[in-house]
Amino acid sequence: MPCRRASGRPLHRRPPCRYDKQVSQATTIEEQVRQALEIIRPAIQLDGGDIEFHGVKDGVVTVMLLGTCESCPISPVTLKQGVERLLRERVAGVTEVVAIEA
Repeated sequence: MPCRRASGRPLHRRPPCRYDKQVSQATTIEEQVRQALEIIRPAIQLDGGDIEFHGVKDGVVTVMLLGTCESCPISPVTLKQGVERLLRERVAGVTEVVAIEA
């Protein structure tokens, strides 16, 4: 949930994203998560890694970090502040993202 002012308006407004329409049109939470992951995948791939969706249950999304992400000491930061933040913003019902080991 975004931070809000006393008036109820969000503190931070992000500009519309071309993927927002696609994510909102997906019919299942799995489809929404998969489409939202495509937003962040290119940034992860630029650093030699990748992210693989494994499932979602009770709002918890399970992914596997691949490539250089497997041994990167800051991959937990990428997971929580990057992937989890993005999914919570764009997919209703997502509460957490956890990574499983390869």
